Amino acid sequence: MKPFLFAAAGILFFASLAIGFDSGSSYDYQTGNSYRWFTDDSGNTTINGFNTRTGTVWQNHIDSKGNQHGMDSSGNVWRYDSNTGYYDNSERTTCRGEGAARRCW
Repeated sequence: MKPFLFAAAGILFFASLAIGFDSGSSYDYQTGNSYRWFTDDSGNTTINGFNTRTGTVWQNHIDSKGNQHGMDSSGNVWRYDSNTGYYDNSERTTCRGEGAARRCW
């Protein structure tokens, strides 16, 4: 998952926690990225992304505990565990930890 998308997903996740049930969309003219999100009454958020310049799509699901999974714009499936900081994807990248302590192999 691209760092920008991960950050955007995090922002949308925390916004949805503050608001509760929510849906909406936004467009970033600078990047061409368009986002649509929906948060259900259990606090689970789905974000669908589309880039108007490249035609790429991606999807991110965030549960109420912050665990995530989705598909990036290259079609790679990924998942993230918020309790452990564990991340892996279908390209066989695995990461553990957070911030400067994050290690990937």
